[in-house]
Amino acid sequence: MTGHGLHHGSLLVVDRSCELHDGDIVIAGCADGFLVKQYRTKPGRLVAGNTDYPDIVLERAPQYDLDGVVIASLTRHRGPA
Repeated sequence: MTGHGLHHGSLLVVDRSCELHDGDIVIAGCADGFLVKQYRTKPGRLVAGNTDYPDIVLERAPQYDLDGVVIASLTRHRGPA
């Protein structure tokens, strides 16, 4: 998700009560765990920040539950001393 400003190890603040809007970064749950993707509405799909990963079209992938909207993130820029 580096294309959306999120990096490995970033801490995410998720609001589970937010109304979902086109372009939101979301947490999507599935049988394998959780994904962080960008939500797009037309057609409803989840988009990765890396073009190496295909879009997930929600109409064809009912196993994904949109669990919350990422409203903030924190990224560490320096490791422990």
